[in-house]
Amino acid sequence: MTHGKRFWSYEQVHEIVRKAVMEESYFEDWRPTLIICIAAGGFVPTRILRSFMKAEYGCNIPIQTIGLQLYDLEGRDPATSPVERIQWLSYGTGPGQVQLQGHRILLVDEVDDSRKTLAHAVSELEQDIEAERLQQKQSNPGQHWQAPELGVFVLHNKLRPKLAELPSYIMNARYVEELAESTGCIRM
Repeated sequence: MTHGKRFWSYEQVHEIVRKAVMEESYFEDWRPTLIICIAAGGFVPTRILRSFMKAEYGCNIPIQTIGLQLYDLEGRDPATSPVERIQWLSYGTGPGQVQLQGHRILLVDEVDDSRKTLAHAVSELEQDIEAERLQQKQSNPGQHWQAPELGVFVLHNKLRPKLAELPSYIMNARYVEELAESTGCIRM
């Protein structure tokens, strides 16, 4: 075991996500209609979450992926380094494209460490939502706009000072953490 890190098996992560969906009913009142996975840590919990959501609620939720980078480069200080956007959503109505209007969007990542990547993702999505709203208003002035809703699911919230904040509407009602500890991290 590496100092300061705790390793989790796939089975343990599977059980953590199962419990969140099947026992704790976090999604009973707010069921996502679109999951956005933050690569690469969010891949495994996203896939497991989607399977349990389908089993519990009978819905096959589409998954999109975004790629953000903060920690991958040697010698980078998360406190001063910007979040880099490596991959983003493709907007539209064609294959592989997505529209945000009306969706209950759940961002999924494995860990909330500094909170910089989560805050960056939410900020970028909020800007994209506003751009989509303005585009619809211009191209279809009489059409009703149904604002999307954002939520966050993380397996592990590291209890330490955060370098960024999430909007209160997420933290107060749509922020789901399954483990909250001051040390360690999830590694599979």
